[in-house]
Amino acid sequence: MNEIELENRLKSLETVQYAIWFHDIIYNPKSHDNEELSLEEFKKFQLESQSVQLNQISDDIQLMIISTKNHIKTSHDISMDLNYFLDMDLSILGTSTEQYQTYSESIRKEYIHIDIDKYRQGRSSILKGFIQHGINGLYRTPEFRDTYGQKSLENLQSEINKLTT
Repeated sequence: MNEIELENRLKSLETVQYAIWFHDIIYNPKSHDNEELSLEEFKKFQLESQSVQLNQISDDIQLMIISTKNHIKTSHDISMDLNYFLDMDLSILGTSTEQYQTYSESIRKEYIHIDIDKYRQGRSSILKGFIQHGINGLYRTPEFRDTYGQKSLENLQSEINKLTT
């Protein structure tokens, strides 16, 4: 899915674009408050911009940014724009085997400071959590479930197998 394909489905393309730009603006694999720090960066930007239009969509942007912390636990009923945004954020899980492998390897590099056995245990636990929720738990919209759902489950299971053997 790309922006052009989603443009007509989104209530506010601008809101989603801001959320995309800011949701990982602060990212430190050793930190547990990246989303909160990213949210603070957005708030600084908002304050500095003094944009009336940005102020009108700020609450939605902030919700999107903070919702990336707990994708699966966030209510599906908040807004379709939030659902599409969170689906876009997880779409990497349903890419080709090669793309997913590259992604998986980059995650390990980000967490190289973690002992390999602890990494394998922690990462496989996270991935199993995704699988337990199934396609409907991973992706909130039919478009993303249909496009990425099955391949996501295959990629996740493949990585779990590698981590646990």
